[in-house]
Amino acid sequence: SGLRNALGWAEIPWQNKLITSLGTQDLKDDGDVVKERIIREFQKKAADQYLEMWKKRTASEHRSLFNLARDGFLHARNPDITPLLENGLIVADLNLRPMNESFRRFIIRTGLSECLDEHNAQAKTGLWFQVWRPIGVGLVLIMTFLVLTQDQYRQITLAFLGVLPALLGVLSQALTASKNEKPETVASA
Repeated sequence: SGLRNALGWAEIPWQNKLITSLGTQDLKDDGDVVKERIIREFQKKAADQYLEMWKKRTASEHRSLFNLARDGFLHARNPDITPLLENGLIVADLNLRPMNESFRRFIIRTGLSECLDEHNAQAKTGLWFQVWRPIGVGLVLIMTFLVLTQDQYRQITLAFLGVLPALLGVLSQALTASKNEKPETVASA
């Protein structure tokens, strides 16, 4: 039980069988090396059961498990906490955590392979969208500052805002007309 507590294993029947099947370890070795070896061995033996448990979870629960495994916390109002606690997939000690270290590693590896990581999703949108937002916010702030402090920019802005509805109407009509036009085939003579 000391080993179980040190490695962060919850009281789940199939885990107890795996712990006993690992046999006795020579705990006189370096504790971290032994702990790492046990976690890896446990992960190998439990991989099928972890995968089976993972497949039974919803996409929302996948994201919650992934965020908990990666960041170490979930928002208190997260609706997935209760079902995950009831199924023993997460444990509420002082903080929420996955049921054990090998399951935490499984969640991270599986979550990354299923692209649950927001950073991977951001990378797929492209560099332009990542750069445009801060530049756009900066430009809006500069324009607002100039309009509020400089009289000439204020006059130009007010004149532009007066013409803006007409420009939007013309642009809308032009786009509608271009969508309705079908390319005509030219008859050759």
